[in-house]
Amino acid sequence: MDSINLLGVFAPVDNTQQHKPKRGPNSAIPLPSRVYLRECFEYDAITGQLTWRERPRSHFNCDGSHKSWNGKWAGKTAGSVDKEHGYGQVKCSSIDYKAHRICYKIATGEEHLQLDHIDGNRANNALSNLRPATNAINSLNRAMSSRNTSGVTGIYWSKQHGMWRAILQVDGKAKHLGLFKEKAAAISARRDAEAKHGYDPYHGLSADVRAKRNVEEVTHD
Repeated sequence: MDSINLLGVFAPVDNTQQHKPKRGPNSAIPLPSRVYLRECFEYDAITGQLTWRERPRSHFNCDGSHKSWNGKWAGKTAGSVDKEHGYGQVKCSSIDYKAHRICYKIATGEEHLQLDHIDGNRANNALSNLRPATNAINSLNRAMSSRNTSGVTGIYWSKQHGMWRAILQVDGKAKHLGLFKEKAAAISARRDAEAKHGYDPYHGLSADVRAKRNVEEVTHD
């Protein structure tokens, strides 16, 4: 029997899968097949938007659920943005999935445990903004922490020394880059180290600056 989630949305039984996928240690929940996802969603690779398709009868266990669900949701934007973490998320067959994983599998047929949002905007699921990643790669492309007080990631004022300190995370450990009288010198040392260790150009920028740069790049293209 179809269940109804807290939003009142039908969560139809997937008759092509007899068991719900189980998540292993340190892994994401496996996605349904690409064929099934394409039966569920229309994906706009340019804007990153997912839209519910009119789903086939085989996705439901009765005619009433099939008709009711499609009448209410076909053609509507799928999912919502998780306000706490900023990711798009979609409930499909009673299971919550990250929207960017669905988008990438629909477009490429590939399923990855992690995907990097290149511009740092977790809700931007345009195909050009997604790339396979690992923890190491993701650590090289993170937005500025909300706790930052210097305005530049990795730059701190040392009260003990009365100078600016520059540090960088390398292989999960903080690397001291030096103490500098001038803030600009500390920033320069940090930027040089970022380039040397393969950090993404977007790394350390605030969410607002990342979004602005992304719009500028699209406009220039």
